[in-house]
Amino acid sequence: MGLNEIFVFASNLPDSFYALSNESVSKIKFDILNLFSQIFTWKTLVILTPSLIYLNYKISTSIFRRLEKRKAENKRVADEICEIKDILDTNVGRISLDEMPGFLKSLEEKLSILKTSKKLANFRKPLNDKIMETEPVLKELKSKKRLRELKEERDLLEQEIKELDRQKQEKLMDEEAKWREILNKLEPDENNAFKKDELSDEEIRALQNEGYQHANEYCVFERKIVSVLVKPILNHSKTHTFLVWSLCQLLEKFEDVEKITGHETRDADITFRYKRKYYALEVETGNLLRKKRQAREKVRFLNSKYKDRWMFIVTNKNLLARYRKLGPATQRSVVAKSLKKLLKIST
Repeated sequence: MGLNEIFVFASNLPDSFYALSNESVSKIKFDILNLFSQIFTWKTLVILTPSLIYLNYKISTSIFRRLEKRKAENKRVADEICEIKDILDTNVGRISLDEMPGFLKSLEEKLSILKTSKKLANFRKPLNDKIMETEPVLKELKSKKRLRELKEERDLLEQEIKELDRQKQEKLMDEEAKWREILNKLEPDENNAFKKDELSDEEIRALQNEGYQHANEYCVFERKIVSVLVKPILNHSKTHTFLVWSLCQLLEKFEDVEKITGHETRDADITFRYKRKYYALEVETGNLLRKKRQAREKVRFLNSKYKDRWMFIVTNKNLLARYRKLGPATQRSVVAKSLKKLLKIST
C-alpha cells in the first residue's frame, strides 16, 4: 500500500468510524502503525515518519471535527426536543390572548424545523394536535375580547346617554325656569287671552307651552279683528273664550262699572255691578240653540236672578233672531251701544 493509497483510505473512512470513542480511535492509530511496521522496514519508516506524523495529524483532526460537529448537532436536536416538549406541555387554557399568536407561531416554526431533521419527525403529529387544540381556544379568547369590547362600548354609550339626558334635563329645567319667569310676569291665570302684537317671541312660546292657541277674533273693545293667543276654558271654543275676555276689557272702560267677574259655573259668563245693581252677559256661539231644555232653564235662571238686567252676546249674527226669541240679544259689532242702552234702561 503506497502513501497515496493511505491518504485516500484516511479521507474515505466511513461515518461510523467517527462515532467511535477516543479510546477506540487511539487503538486504531496503534493498529495502523503496527500495520506499517510490518509492511515497511525501519529505514523506510524513518524516511516516511514525517509523512506518517502528518497523516496521523490529519486523521485525528478530521475525526475530531466530525465528532464536534456530531456533538453540536446532537445538542441542537436535544435542545429542540426540550423546547418542543415545553411547548407541548403548555396549558393553552392559561395563555392570554396577547400571547396566543406568539405561541401559535412557535408551533408553526417547530413544524417547519421537522422538515430538515429526521430525528424530530415523531413530533409532527403532537405539534399538529397542539395547533388544533390551540386554534379554538384562540377563537374563544377573541370572542370573549369582542364581547368585552362591546360591553365597554355599550357602557360608554349608556354613560353618554345618561350625560345627554342630564344635560337635556338641565336645559329643560333652565327653559322651564325661564318660561315660569315669563309667565309670572304675564299672569296667565288672570288672563285667558293676550294680543299677539304686544308679546315677544319668547312670551308667545311660553304661552303656547301653557296651552294658548293662536286665533284671529273680533274685539268688541277695539271694534276690529285682532290676532290673539287664547286658552279655551273648559269645553268652550276660542271664539267664546276671547269674547268673554274682550267684553271684560270693554266693561272696564265704563264709568261706575265694578266687580266684573267671569264665571265657569251655572251663572252667566260675565257679571258686573253698576250703581249697586248686578248685571249679566251670556256669550253664545250657537251651542245653546241645540239644547232646548238647557236653553229654557238658562233663560229662566237669568230672568229670575237679574230680571231685565241681562242679555245674550251672539257671535254669529245669523243666529241673532233665534236668540232674541229666548231673551234680549245683541251681536258683537254693536255690543258697546247695546250695553249703554241696557244700563240706561235700568237706571
